[in-house]
This record gives sequence, structure tokens and C-alpha cells, in this order.
Amino acid sequence: MDLEVRQCEGMNPSTIRPGDPDEEASLFAKTSHYALRLMTCLAREAGDALVPSRELAERAAVPAAYISKVMRRLEEAELVFARKGRGGGFRLSREPSAIHLMEILRAVDEPGVSRDECVFGWGACRASDPCPLHATWSLLGREVDAWADRTLADVVAREGA
Repeated sequence: MDLEVRQCEGMNPSTIRPGDPDEEASLFAKTSHYALRLMTCLAREAGDALVPSRELAERAAVPAAYISKVMRRLEEAELVFARKGRGGGFRLSREPSAIHLMEILRAVDEPGVSRDECVFGWGACRASDPCPLHATWSLLGREVDAWADRTLADVVAREGA
């Protein structure tokens, strides 16, 4: 997440390259990365100011062609307010402290780490009938849930630390 926050502060977009080994090994889909970047940038804005689409895309290092898809999903989930046309743009619909990272992930259809589905494809994964990865997969799911319980305010506050 630090990379996205630094990028939002004006880092060169070339530091985020498709195909990087770190990106390919990611737990979340690219759409989720974009949504988290965009929402973090909006959380850094004060008040009711609208951030134009192009400016937001540049700040978050999100391809301009992709931003409407992501922002539409975030608007449908009532996480952002959008105004079209001249003078339009986006802003958060609630305070950053009231928006959890999991809400952002769900808005863009990121399932996260499902502990109900078996990694091996053996159907439902249960402690009573575990697959070989059950214990570690469950641990990962709990860690992801704990991370995703953070709010945008937590993310923004951390960048100042």
C-alpha cells in the first residue's frame, strides 16, 4: 500500500509497471489495486472538493481508460459521490474513517481470501475435513480480514507516520 500512497503524492507513474513480479504475485486483482489507490487519493482530499477524473487517474497512476469502470463500481457501492460534466469529478461519500478497505474490495467484486472454498477444488473446506492447505489458508484469510478492517483514515494517517 505504501507504493500507492507515494504515487498519490506525485511519484513518477513509471515506478508502477504491469508485469512486475511483485504485481503478478499479488493477492488481489488489478482492479482492486486501482480501487484502493483511487480511494486513498480521494481520502487525502479535504472537504467537499471534487477531483476531476483525469487528475485522479494521474495521481493514482490508474490508466485513464480504466478509471470510469472502477469509479462506477465505487459509486454504485455508495463509496464515492460523482458529478459529470464541466466542474465535475469525484469525492468520498463518507468520511475516510467510515470507509473500510473491505468495502472497497467488495465494491469491485474482490472476493478476498475465501475460507469456504478449498484451494484444491475439493468443495467446501472445513476443519472437520481439511485439505492439506486448510490451516495456512485459514490463517491467511484471518490476516486479510484484519488488514481489510482498516479504514481509509488509518491508511492516510499511516502515511504521515
